[in-house]
Amino acid sequence: MSDENPYAAPKTVVENFSAQEGISSPGVYNYASRGQRLFGSLIDGLILFGVWYTIESIFNMNASFDWSFGISNPVILSLLEGVMSIMVTVAIQGYFWATRCQSLGKMVMRTQIVDLKGEPVAWYRIVILRFAVMELLFHLPEIGGLILMFDLLGIFRRQHNCFHDDIAGTRVIKLPPQ
Repeated sequence: MSDENPYAAPKTVVENFSAQEGISSPGVYNYASRGQRLFGSLIDGLILFGVWYTIESIFNMNASFDWSFGISNPVILSLLEGVMSIMVTVAIQGYFWATRCQSLGKMVMRTQIVDLKGEPVAWYRIVILRFAVMELLFHLPEIGGLILMFDLLGIFRRQHNCFHDDIAGTRVIKLPPQ
């Protein structure tokens, strides 16, 4: 008969952070918390709201400016708004996504976007797969709100990742303390 207790807890040692250039590996314990992700997203949202408000105010000063560009189809107008949103967001966050795999909100909350192996993510994967695809889907009339809600509810899964993370093959992790 074996001396090992079959009901004993595993004795595996799990390292929380790799030593590789400050990038954390997506281990069991270092996924960004729901709160970190929420507040990072709120910070990003406030920044983008301020920029959008400024742009809209500038264009609304000229009452003759037609935001619809003569297009009357609501689906096309909504997708056009999505494309404009992508352009403004990439103009603000693109540099930080490309150099740090972080948005401004993620920098404040000390979280970072990594791939499933814990490596830095190419900026085009963040922009296209993680952001642009979902942004266009969110702007679809009638179902965009449902898609947004479905995506955000993914945060309640074990790894705290949304469905846009699954599409891009990314995770949001906590950075090690400085």
